[in-house]
Amino acid sequence: MENKKKWYGWAGTLLNIDLTKSEIKKEPLDPEMAVNFIGGDGLGSKLLYDRLTPGTDPLDPGNLFILSTGPLSGTLFPSSGRLSAVFKSPMTGLIGLSNAGGYFGPELKWAGYDAIIISGRAEKPVWIWIDNDNVEIRDAAEMWGKDTWQTIERIEETIDDNTISTVTIGPAGENLVAYGLALVNRSRGLGKGGSGAVMGSKNLKAIAVRGSKGVRIHDPDKFEELNWQIRENLKKAPNYTLWSKFGTMAFYPILDEVQGALPVCNFQEGTFPEGSKALSPDTFIKEIEALPNESCFGCPIQCGHYMRVKSGKYAGTHLEGIEYYAQFVFGPNLGVPDWGFVVKCHEVANRLGLQFSVGHLMSWAAELYQRGILTKEECDGLELTWGNEDVFLELMRKIAYRDGIGDVLACSYEEAANRIGKDSQKYQPIITKLDTSECPRARYDVALSHLISNRGGDHNKALPYFNWMTTPEYVNALLPGTPEKTGDMYSVDGKPELIDYSENVHAILDSLPTCLFASFTMTPDGGGTLEEYAEILSAGTGVRYTKNDLLQVGRRISVMERSFNVREGFDRSLYQMSEKFYETAFPDGAQKGVKADKKIIDKLVDDFLTRKGFDPKTGYPRMDVLKDLGLKNVADQLKKMNRLAGQHEEDNVSM
Repeated sequence: MENKKKWYGWAGTLLNIDLTKSEIKKEPLDPEMAVNFIGGDGLGSKLLYDRLTPGTDPLDPGNLFILSTGPLSGTLFPSSGRLSAVFKSPMTGLIGLSNAGGYFGPELKWAGYDAIIISGRAEKPVWIWIDNDNVEIRDAAEMWGKDTWQTIERIEETIDDNTISTVTIGPAGENLVAYGLALVNRSRGLGKGGSGAVMGSKNLKAIAVRGSKGVRIHDPDKFEELNWQIRENLKKAPNYTLWSKFGTMAFYPILDEVQGALPVCNFQEGTFPEGSKALSPDTFIKEIEALPNESCFGCPIQCGHYMRVKSGKYAGTHLEGIEYYAQFVFGPNLGVPDWGFVVKCHEVANRLGLQFSVGHLMSWAAELYQRGILTKEECDGLELTWGNEDVFLELMRKIAYRDGIGDVLACSYEEAANRIGKDSQKYQPIITKLDTSECPRARYDVALSHLISNRGGDHNKALPYFNWMTTPEYVNALLPGTPEKTGDMYSVDGKPELIDYSENVHAILDSLPTCLFASFTMTPDGGGTLEEYAEILSAGTGVRYTKNDLLQVGRRISVMERSFNVREGFDRSLYQMSEKFYETAFPDGAQKGVKADKKIIDKLVDDFLTRKGFDPKTGYPRMDVLKDLGLKNVADQLKKMNRLAGQHEEDNVSM
C-alpha cells in the first residue's frame, strides 16, 4: 500500500511477513499509534496487544515476533542504536520485551521500516533478507545446525557484504530452549524471555538487513544543536568516565565489597573474596583487553570492550561486549574466580544462542547437586560441583542440544522444577518467573522493581539507577511530596512512588529507544534529561512533546503491557519471589543475616498496584485508568473477559 503521508522521524511503514504463506506485505504506520506509543517497546507492545490472539502458546505459529525501531533510530541522537524485540515469552508466558544495541536498528530504519511483524511458521528453515524495498524469504537449510557466528559468515558470503546487520539464532533457538537467544550481529543479545526460541519455532534462522535511505528530520538545525548539547551533557555526568572505561563491570566491586549483595553460588553468599581481585574491572583491563573500546551506533559512551584472553587455559578466546551480567553469572555464581573462564562462557553462550539465564539454571542445578537433590547419575555422570569449569562448559552444550539433564535445564523454571520435583523450586533464584542479577533481600527498590517488572523479575524495566547515582535530596526534588528516605534503597519509604516513576521513565527510554546508560547519567550535574528528550523528539518528528507528555506515554505503555499479562491469564498471584529470598540469608558481609520480609514486600506490591491503577486484590486494571490513557480497546476486551477491577461490584465509571 502506498504511503502518502510525509513522515519526519518515523519511516511511516510496517513490514508484515507471514512465513506460513510466504507472504510479504507493507502497510502504513498509523499516525495516532506513532504519537501515542513512539516506537521500540511501546510500538511493539501496541502491535502485539492488538494483533496477537489471546491465549496463543508462545511457540505456536500464531505468536508474533516483532522487531521495532523508534523515531530517533538511525539519527545523531546519542545511544540510539537500539533495537526492540516484542513477543509472547516461552520462558514466562508474559509479554516478552528484549532490547539490544549494535547496528541492526539503524539499518532497519534506513531500509524504510519502523517495525517488522513476523507471523506463522515456514515449512522449512528460512532466513529473511531486507535490502531497502527488496524483501525476500530465502532457504536456510544449509545454515540449520550451525552456530550464530557460522551463520553470519555464510550470510555475508552470500550477500558479498560484511557490513550488513543480522539477527541470528544458534542450536539453542533451533531446539526451542526456553531462553534461547536471538543474537544481533556477533555480540549483542536480544536477551531475556526466549527471543531465539520464538524464532526457532518459526523455522526462522536469521534476518539480515541493509538500508540506505536515511531519516527525514523536521527541524534539522534545531535537531543538530540539541544533539550536540545532549552529547556534551552526557560527557559532563560524574559517572561518564566510569561507564566509558568499564561499562557495567563497574558494578562488580560495589556489589561485592560495599553492598555485600553479589550473587555467589546461586545467591547463597553475597561476597566472593576469591574474585575480588581476579574478577575486578582493573584485572580485566590489565589481563584481558588488548584493543580499544567499541560502541553501538552513535554512542559517545563507548562502553563495549573487545576481549582476547592473553594466556592460560582459554588463551585466544575472543569476542566483543563483556558486561557485569556475564561477569557475575559465569564467575561467582558458578564459583569460578577466573576472567578467562567468564570470557569463554560468554563466547560459547553467544555461539550456541543461549541467553545468560543459562548461568542461573546451571547455578540452581549445582545447588541441587550440593544438597543431594540431583545425583551424579541424574546429571549424566557430571559432577556439578562449584568451580568445576569443564563440567559447566559441557552442561551448556547439553542444554543447547537438549541432551540428557540438559533437556530438563532447557525448560522454563516452572517446567524444570516440575520435572525434577523434590521441592527443587524453592532454590530457584527467581522473581516473578524470571531470574535476577540483583539480590532483593535488603534493598526495597530492587525487590519492588523486580516484582512488578512486566517481563518478569529484572533490573532493566523499573530499577531506578538514577537513585544510586545521585543524592536523596535530588530524588525528593524530582518526586515532590515523597518521604525523606525515598532515595534510600534500604528504606521502605516512598518505594511505590519511586518505582512507579522509574517504570514510566524506562518505558520512555525503551521506546525512543535509547540505551539505559542514559538513565544512569540522569543527574543534576550532567547527563540527559526528560526535558531534553522531549525537545529533541519534537525537533525530529514535528510532533510537540513536553516532559509530562513523555511521562504520560510511559505510563500508557507500562499499563498496556501489564494489561497484556492480565489478558493472558495472570493476576495478583503473579508477583512472587522464590522462598530462598524469604527463608535464607547471606552468612557474612554487609547484608549478613538479612532476609526479605514477605509482609512488607506484599504491602509494597499492593501499594504500587493501587498507585498504577490496578486492583491490589485481583491485579486487574481499573476502567477509569484505561480510559484516561486512551486504552479503550484494552478496557473493552478485558471487560468481556471479566478481567477489569471491580467488575462484579458497583462501578460508576463507564467508557
